[in-house]
Amino acid sequence: HHLAEALFKGAGRAFRQALSPADELQSTKGTLA
Repeated sequence: HHLAEALFKGAGRAFRQALSPADELQSTKGTLA
C-alpha cells in the first residue's frame, strides 16, 4: 500500500512538473505541506 502510494505521488509530481515546469516549486511546497 505504501509503495503504491509513493509511486502514485511520484508519478503525479513528475507529471505535474512536465506539464507546468514553472509551477515546480509550488507543487513541491503543496506536496510537503
